[in-house]
Amino acid sequence: MPILRNTKKEAVIKDITVIGGGVVGASTALHLASLGYQITIVDQNNSNIAKNSEHRTGSTASLGVLMGNIFTRHKGRSWELRKRSMEIWPELIKSLSTEELPIIVNTPLVKIASSKEEMIKMENLIKQKKYLGIDFLPDNYQSLPIWIKNKYGGLISYNDGQINSLKLIDSLFLKLKSLNVNIITSKVKYIKRINDNTRIWSVILEDGKAINSHIVIICAAAESERLLQQLNYKLPLTKILGQAIKLKFKNSQVNFSGWPAIVNIKGINLIPEQPDSLLIGATLENELSPDKKYLHQMLETIREKAEWMQNYLIKEKWYGHRAKPINEPAPILKSIEKGLIINTAHYRNGVLLSPACAEWVSLEINKFHQ
Repeated sequence: MPILRNTKKEAVIKDITVIGGGVVGASTALHLASLGYQITIVDQNNSNIAKNSEHRTGSTASLGVLMGNIFTRHKGRSWELRKRSMEIWPELIKSLSTEELPIIVNTPLVKIASSKEEMIKMENLIKQKKYLGIDFLPDNYQSLPIWIKNKYGGLISYNDGQINSLKLIDSLFLKLKSLNVNIITSKVKYIKRINDNTRIWSVILEDGKAINSHIVIICAAAESERLLQQLNYKLPLTKILGQAIKLKFKNSQVNFSGWPAIVNIKGINLIPEQPDSLLIGATLENELSPDKKYLHQMLETIREKAEWMQNYLIKEKWYGHRAKPINEPAPILKSIEKGLIINTAHYRNGVLLSPACAEWVSLEINKFHQ
């Protein structure tokens, strides 16, 4: 099991309900279950359906980019969450990976500068964080037969990378089952307090059934806003949309062997999946439905720097919504009142930050014992 910083005290609190079964919710449930709590996790989506549709939920739509070390800041909450998550991930992956379902982080990550100003910022970042495995882009990538036209240079992060988010979700739920976590597929209608003195909470499901627990943790992205409104709390969120596309190249000269795990340029991620196929994706749009112009712009941005971006088949494309907080930083980590905790709105870097956010929740719960 993951080895984290806190240890659970002997506590009256036993029953916890986690609302939301994406990577964030599942990671939170797993961490708490590993500390000995009795966990129920509730999610309305069947992940197998979500994986195969064009409109996917946040986690199943994610490309699984772990871009933690090259974060430009080196202090503050956002940096601390990234740094802590990168510390936790190796042990967490070790606990999740099996022979039948191996989980690995593919590395390294390359970020290409699009201007002289951006390269100067990268140079400063390399000076500050070289100890984390960040360096200047080496010449051996520049000399690959298939590469990106690169005028200004770039950086390489040997410890940042990409994880298959679909396999990760499957492995998380396998681990949850092994820990006897109660897994319920249902929409949550509302949450209510049963007793103001004991603070027992009741989660009411779509079929009218109720789950009673000492603590409720909301990890439900955009649904978090609706659930809190019913309790007279405001959590203003907006939706941001990301699109992804899988291309298979018919030109036999296009071969991504030798590429890094991720190439990032202007916020767009290029992930080689096979020697002849490439995933391209970004979270860029404040839209409710996918706009073809953004997909076109994304592909054109790559075409400008890659003459080999032609003669391909679109094998798959999908999009996903994420919840973005309005007028406050993401993610939202709060105790709304005793026994009601929010761990949501990871509109970017949700997969990356999930271990540190799960740890934060457990530390917050420990306060209830004091």
